[in-house]
Amino acid sequence: MKKKSTIVLFSVLSVLALVASACGSDDGGSDAAPATTAAPATTAAPATTAADDGGSDAAAPVSPSGLDVDAVVAA
Repeated sequence: MKKKSTIVLFSVLSVLALVASACGSDDGGSDAAPATTAAPATTAAPATTAADDGGSDAAAPVSPSGLDVDAVVAA
């Protein structure tokens, strides 16, 4: 019976600790507004040609989210 009550006590304390940490604030104590970042510079689109170069008509793969992953990683 002692073992069961120890497990129950440990479980209750674990749940209380989890709830307390979830309800706690992530704020570092600073009321200052977060720093803003500048927008990335835009780049010009590559020049297109009217002549058929005989290359593939397939476009470059696009991320399902529509984000340019290379640009995000490079930032």
